[in-house]
Amino acid sequence: MARSASDRITVRQDGELRGLQVHLIRYLTVEGHYVVYHSREGDFSEYLTLSAAEKKLNSPLFCRCDRGCLVNLRFVSAIRKDVCVVDGQELVIARTQRAQFLKAYVEFLGGTRQGE
Repeated sequence: MARSASDRITVRQDGELRGLQVHLIRYLTVEGHYVVYHSREGDFSEYLTLSAAEKKLNSPLFCRCDRGCLVNLRFVSAIRKDVCVVDGQELVIARTQRAQFLKAYVEFLGGTRQGE
């Protein structure tokens, strides 16, 4: 079955364009003025804001757990107090994002989240 073009995004890193499969991106973090895409294909950085990267992804499966971190809910294996575990990596859930993140995760688990 062929995937649509929206299943891939283009990332510009060091003057090179690279296509990333959205469903393989585990989470995104901010380092300085760069967004780092942590993917099963590797880690790739792009000079971009997290808000712009979120719009580029255009997927309801991604939710902020912190102002500098966007998580693909498919890869969350556990949530403990103030962290979510993504492929063994513990990512902090900000107090201000906690309710929204938990709601999105529960909806995802229940299959009510669009894009599921």
